[in-house]
Amino acid sequence: MPGEELYRIEFPERAGALGRFLDALADRWDISLFHYRSSGTTKGLVLLGVAMREGGPGREAFEAIVVRRRAAVCTATPHPPPARAGA
Repeated sequence: MPGEELYRIEFPERAGALGRFLDALADRWDISLFHYRSSGTTKGLVLLGVAMREGGPGREAFEAIVVRRRAAVCTATPHPPPARAGA
């Protein structure tokens, strides 16, 4: 999907943490993929697809929200290397 970013997010597993995380994303980004896995430990794991709206907040703003939620984020979207001059 054009404009979609995929993330693997690991956040502290506490009562209401997932709901608060999703509330922080509401109305700012379109979630195109969501998979939650409880690992039975102190961490919750989410695979999340986020459609970046044209003219809307971008990847940096999204990642800042994740960090403020004390979550670890790993971008899973493969980004092509920049084109070389003369190529």
